[in-house]
Amino acid sequence: MKKKRLTKLILYIVICVLVAAGLLCGNISIRHMFLNYALQQDEIFVSQVASRDPQYLPQADGVNEFAVFNTNGAMFQNEQCLAVYHNADLTDLFIAHARDIQKGSTFTYIGEISGLSGKYILIGAPARDGDTVKSVVVYIQATEQLFSTMHMFDLVYGLITVSVILLLIITFQQYYKKSLALEKLQRDYIANVSHELKSPIASIKALSETMLDGVVTDEDKKRNYLSIIMREAGKLEYMVLNILQLSRLQSEREPVNKCRTTGDEIFHDLLQKYSSLCEESDISFHVQFSMEDVPELYTDAGKTAQILGIFLDNALKFVKDEGTITLTMNKRVKDVIFTVTDDGIGIRKEDIPYIFNRFYKGSKDYNAKGSGLGLAIAQELALLLEENISVESEYQKGSQFGITVARAQ
Repeated sequence: MKKKRLTKLILYIVICVLVAAGLLCGNISIRHMFLNYALQQDEIFVSQVASRDPQYLPQADGVNEFAVFNTNGAMFQNEQCLAVYHNADLTDLFIAHARDIQKGSTFTYIGEISGLSGKYILIGAPARDGDTVKSVVVYIQATEQLFSTMHMFDLVYGLITVSVILLLIITFQQYYKKSLALEKLQRDYIANVSHELKSPIASIKALSETMLDGVVTDEDKKRNYLSIIMREAGKLEYMVLNILQLSRLQSEREPVNKCRTTGDEIFHDLLQKYSSLCEESDISFHVQFSMEDVPELYTDAGKTAQILGIFLDNALKFVKDEGTITLTMNKRVKDVIFTVTDDGIGIRKEDIPYIFNRFYKGSKDYNAKGSGLGLAIAQELALLLEENISVESEYQKGSQFGITVARAQ
């Protein structure tokens, strides 16, 4: 199990590294796309300016303005040009691209220019007179503004990257905790199953060995031992069947047959069984409706009866001596609520959220009997039938369990 957890941890670290690398590559790609887009827009703008009559070109009041050069690389001597553009680097750069410009192409340069601090973007576009290139419009822009925008983008993107990584870490922590909880649940499940099966098996084994050894010769004792063996075997069978059914329900392999159903199909055998059991235990059992009052329902009669049987079993286990169990019905427009109420020991408030867990038997003072699987099965059956279970209880005063069943439309 530890090896499996370590493998998952390594896999998750690899995923985080790949995600971080992907985000980094994405950042580089987006920066590249942004820079290309900005330069393309500047090139278009400079080309548009170059297509104007030279006398309408903007005045060069400083960096980020335009200067006009002739095709020999010499700057036009007019008031539109400032001394800042009388720069050998610019002239050399223009001459290097002069042949391309004479063919009508633009050129772009990003880098340092002597005499100027910082880095600049320089874009040159030919100014034509008809089909002839007469001069060049050179656009100079400090990269500070462009790159400050990119730095802001880097900051935002970095925050997003960190947030994604943190989200992955938090998700893994939650998954890891759930994984540990699931492993504990599985261990507890195996331990509980072993414990619950151990008691009847031990009884059957001990009594069988006693009879095989010939220690018991009295026929009445033999019959009593055989009766105990049969009873323990019945408990064992009941528990195994419950475990198998719960496994089928949780793996969604339990068959279901929802159809139009009458109250008699649900309650006929159920009422006979629990009327007899309550009478044997000196418990009052009241059914506060008749079968004729039950409207036609849309459910699986057998599984709804099983849920109600689980509620009645629990009531029998925890009801006080000479107590009372009541079965009621509340008809509503679209459904019917069947409720089992007892005046037993009730359930502590802090135990109620856990009563539908497998093998949960509550505090020791409940002196709980049975396997602790009944309510877990009832909950899974209700989910399968798309029905709702409700529970209300007050410790030392009693409990009330209800199931909501849809009416046939």
